[in-house]
Amino acid sequence: MKILITGGSGFLASHIADRLSSEGHQVTILDIRESEFLRKDQQFILANIKDYESIYDAISGVDYVYHFAAVADINKTVEEPAESIHVNILGTLNLLEACRKHGTKRFIFASSVYVQSKTGSFYRVAKHSCEMMIEEYARRFSLEYTILRFGTLYGKRSDHSNSVRNYILQALKQKKITLFGTGEEVREYIHVYDAAEISLEILSQKYSGKTMVLT
Repeated sequence: MKILITGGSGFLASHIADRLSSEGHQVTILDIRESEFLRKDQQFILANIKDYESIYDAISGVDYVYHFAAVADINKTVEEPAESIHVNILGTLNLLEACRKHGTKRFIFASSVYVQSKTGSFYRVAKHSCEMMIEEYARRFSLEYTILRFGTLYGKRSDHSNSVRNYILQALKQKKITLFGTGEEVREYIHVYDAAEISLEILSQKYSGKTMVLT
């Protein structure tokens, strides 16, 4: 199958791209920066999801779209709410429109367990808004979807915004871990390899129209 992965240069999506390629799928990564993890059997498109024309052309002939492109750093969404909403919500709308017009088989969306809480600021707001848009596109235009609500991810290729990576670096360098909160918070985790494996399994038709919690 032909599969497009937006944000495919990133931590989680690059692992999913590798897993899909290993299963023989034709994988194209679309991102605003070139992937340092790009394999020889993968294609790359340099584009921004805010640019509808680029998105429309990229989705032509694609069977499945994995939408993982987003402003994912919660602190950045607080500092730049307008930009994060433009990318996370309007960028998703561009993809949904292109998928609808091209007759894409299924739209797979990377959401977050934050949508089930009152924390997460504008990141949560954007993910929740996108989930509602996706569900409405399914009702109005029969665009199949699967929503994946990821818990806190950890593993290889994570960057400075990854909390688990930062906890480990603090422990190693400072011999202590500092985090913001009351100390009563509960987090649910998932290793990036497990998340990638499940993101492959959900291609099964039985997961169409489902919202899955991955922790």
